[in-house]
Amino acid sequence: MGFQEFKDDYLKATAPEERINILNSVRNLSDNSDLSFFSTQYKQESDGKVRAEIINFISRNFANDSSSILIDALTDNSIETRKMAVKALGRGQKFSSIKPLLEMLSNPSLEIRGEVFKSVVNIGRIGNLNEILECYEKENIHVKRSIPNILGKIQNEDSMNILKELLIPRKKWKIVDLILL
Repeated sequence: MGFQEFKDDYLKATAPEERINILNSVRNLSDNSDLSFFSTQYKQESDGKVRAEIINFISRNFANDSSSILIDALTDNSIETRKMAVKALGRGQKFSSIKPLLEMLSNPSLEIRGEVFKSVVNIGRIGNLNEILECYEKENIHVKRSIPNILGKIQNEDSMNILKELLIPRKKWKIVDLILL
């Protein structure tokens, strides 16, 4: 089966289970030129399970090129789809996805708060923490409350220095250093 046959079969399928089975059967046919087809199908799909499977498929097969689609999926109605997108963005470790992930934390009743924390920490560990600091200064109170926790979980020298700067006045740094030792 070639990609065109897959595309025709997928578009003809009416039941969500059929579409999920078709997606599962063609994992090895895709190349980067097919990403636009999956992006379009994700946006047009009405069934949450199929959208979740499309996001799962995209995150596994187009990991380097899919961050914009995964960021769009952060606002999906399906919790499962959002969870898959959050995890995929955390694995992808692209700095461009930190801000949308942190914006999710502005919802105090977010169901997938733990996954968002893990993904932000995973991205934050690879370097530049400026995006996190920028969100601390500009975002709402729920995001501001989460950032010290995130910085503490990153546990590198830069994050600890930033955390000290945010939470402790400079005069008391030496006392805190002694306590942390």
